[in-house]
Amino acid sequence: MRKWTVERSLFGWPLRAEVTLLDEGAHVLFTGGVRTHVGAVSIAENGCALSHVQRPGHRDGEISRRWAEALSGRWRCCVTVACGVHYDGADRQMIQQILAQAEDMLAQVWREERKTHEVQPEV
Repeated sequence: MRKWTVERSLFGWPLRAEVTLLDEGAHVLFTGGVRTHVGAVSIAENGCALSHVQRPGHRDGEISRRWAEALSGRWRCCVTVACGVHYDGADRQMIQQILAQAEDMLAQVWREERKTHEVQPEV
């Protein structure tokens, strides 16, 4: 099992993706803002969403679904993503910045995965 964290700061609060590669599959906990929570959970396999649950009044599923589909497609495995990001008074422009930052973080997760994979000894 391998774990790493990708973290950024946005509007003075952290955005954090804690990635865990399991023996079979992967899990991501994506949180941030002024209050961490679980707003949505998505599961995907080989790039296709299998299930998606979003709490009423939450919009975290935009991130959880995107990340689950993208990572499962890239890693060819089952991926779950639990997401909870909250910023008080977030308007449309702030939400777009959150989504853009999440997209940049996704690219960083791919880069970090390559680095951790490169340093693993061959058996």
